[in-house]
Amino acid sequence: KAHVILVDDEITTGKTALNLIEAIHKVHPRESYTVVSILDWRTDEHKKRFAAKEKELGIRICTVALLSGSIEVKGEPVEINDTSSQEASMTMEEGESKTFIHKLQKMSNLFQPLLLSSIDSENQINNQPYIKETGRFGIDSKDVEKLHEEVIDIANRLSCLRSGPNTLCLGTGEFMYIPLKISASMGEGVVYHSTTRSPIYPSNQQGYCIKNAYSFPCPYDFTVTNYLYNIPYGHYDDLFLFLEREVEEIKLEPLLRVLRVLGIPNIHVIYCMGNEDNMADPVLMGSYSTDDNIFLLKDVGNAIDERKTEDREEAIQGGEHYSETLPVEYKPSKGYMDLFHYSLNKFSQKLALAVAVVSERILKNRGKNLTLVSLARAGTPIGILIKRYLFFKYGLDLPHYSISIIRGKGFDENAVRFILKNHPCRDIQFVDGWTGKGAITKVLTKACKDFKTKYGISLEDDLAVLADPGHCVRTYGTREDFLIASSCLNSTVSGLLSRTIHRQDLIGDNDFHGAKYYKELEEEDVSNLFIDTVTDQFPMILDKVDSQTAEIEKNFSEPNWLGLKDMEKIQKEFCIEDMNLIKPGIGETTRVLLRRMPWKILVKDLENPNLEHILFLAKEKTVPVVVYPSMIYQCCGLIKPWEGE
Repeated sequence: KAHVILVDDEITTGKTALNLIEAIHKVHPRESYTVVSILDWRTDEHKKRFAAKEKELGIRICTVALLSGSIEVKGEPVEINDTSSQEASMTMEEGESKTFIHKLQKMSNLFQPLLLSSIDSENQINNQPYIKETGRFGIDSKDVEKLHEEVIDIANRLSCLRSGPNTLCLGTGEFMYIPLKISASMGEGVVYHSTTRSPIYPSNQQGYCIKNAYSFPCPYDFTVTNYLYNIPYGHYDDLFLFLEREVEEIKLEPLLRVLRVLGIPNIHVIYCMGNEDNMADPVLMGSYSTDDNIFLLKDVGNAIDERKTEDREEAIQGGEHYSETLPVEYKPSKGYMDLFHYSLNKFSQKLALAVAVVSERILKNRGKNLTLVSLARAGTPIGILIKRYLFFKYGLDLPHYSISIIRGKGFDENAVRFILKNHPCRDIQFVDGWTGKGAITKVLTKACKDFKTKYGISLEDDLAVLADPGHCVRTYGTREDFLIASSCLNSTVSGLLSRTIHRQDLIGDNDFHGAKYYKELEEEDVSNLFIDTVTDQFPMILDKVDSQTAEIEKNFSEPNWLGLKDMEKIQKEFCIEDMNLIKPGIGETTRVLLRRMPWKILVKDLENPNLEHILFLAKEKTVPVVVYPSMIYQCCGLIKPWEGE
């Protein structure tokens, strides 16, 4: 395996290098590592720790330094005065400098944001993005090439702000590399410095290198003192202060007070990455309590028309994306609603047990520090039930949101960014109702990869579902294809929302994906009835949860997409060209009957009580039912290929 070389300016104890080596070795083990530095001040005791780590991990650690030795310190500590340049304070009053604020994001989309938050020593959270190109969290050669072009562009823009021949560019803390590159391209007469957290004693003694020093609280962490050295009073016409991330004005003010006494007429504060998302807070919609769920969706109201099933089917099979239109909302008959209530009561305890099992497995695999993110809309009631179970059993009150995910378009990135911004210290657990062929599972995996490429954030793509008959995920409550009563209806069991939509004329760059809120169906809504009915069963199934969870763990197998093999066989036997026209499983078959143009319904066993609503709908819509026992699913809906006129 490739050799790993760690580079630093100096090593004092070597503890940081050893921690890094140990962390790397856990993930990508190799036989040898090298630590390169300019200075190496390790004592014999510190070097023994390196030898011990070599023995512990069975590796070899080489160290290379230009100068090695030891440091002996004599005398008493010397306190650095807050502003030790007397000439500055006597010559120019604070406030004579003009301060200008510039945000590079408003000039152009120059840097790639990383949606990572930081917490300072006082537990204050900063949600402003980092810059990928700094390399703080890793960087590749493509980013470096792009950075060079960006730097030239920024330097040209900032050069136009210079008012005289002498300019000071000032990096801040660890944010030094990018400001240095920008400064180098801003023309003649530009000098570059950086603030630091390293204290150095200043003296006017001839031949001594540090002539003056200033101290101030770090803008990103007020408990940390930063320093600025060797700024000759009145020498510069302009100062450009570069900050990676935008900070509150009150936290920047102590540094600005120092800069204003340096005799520099113009101070330009350059925020390289600010929060210019312009994402509005979500508009509350849907019939669920906000304690249960928050939809991160835009209510498109009547801006989108519902189409007849036949017209919509023709358009979809003709190439129109399914997320650009809505079907006419199915109005169930009294007989069908009676069947829904019968099925809900009959299977509610089984459903509650599956909820409990998947909840326990989420807790075991991911821990407690989570935000539940359901994939609207089938995932929403299941996410609510998981949230309620975890509160019922453990007193855990996890945030829960529902977001859009669309085949061919991925999940709503604005919604995910909103969640990360508002819950920066929590991990996301995605939730859905069930799996069919596993199409959405694949969409989620790709969306997570795309999100990491774009924003630098790694999201866990392990989808938690109630039922996984397709063997597509690792976290599930059961792999049995059984009746989940929420699959029997559309909006009236899903918070009165339509399926999600995404169309450019309706959804702007800063909008969440859309949905229609059917307020007019409030009297027919059973969304909360479904949730409450299943929740009421939690006390009844508690004594079964541990054994059922243990049984699933014992027989656990990694996703093998077993259902896909059945679908390929069905596709061949029924001469269906497009795999998207095959919808396996009880949940997906129900969807076909409610909002698509079903051609045939395949069932494994006509006597299966889980299929009563399927047979009811098939009879109501005069769709042929074919007994097809050789599949792992209990049923499968086939959509009629559209042949046109």
